[in-house]
Amino acid sequence: MKTGLHIDKRYLDHATPNGHPERADRIRRLLDHQPLFELDGIVRMEAGRVALPEELLRVHDRAHLDLVASTDGELHGTLEPDTHTSGAS
Repeated sequence: MKTGLHIDKRYLDHATPNGHPERADRIRRLLDHQPLFELDGIVRMEAGRVALPEELLRVHDRAHLDLVASTDGELHGTLEPDTHTSGAS
């Protein structure tokens, strides 16, 4: 069985507070090891793409999408205590 991992270098631009587990270093480490994953045939890494609104609405309600959209352009935003946004989010 193979695992697919959708990743994009743009994810490195998503800034979170210091010490937050969802940080750019995690993405950087995955990108550093991409050749090994592909060589082993265990993980297939693919570039990400912008999700369409109808795709997002399959798993989030309209209010959540509107809340995320309201942070567009903010340097740092907080949706809830554990969910942060940044200008590139």
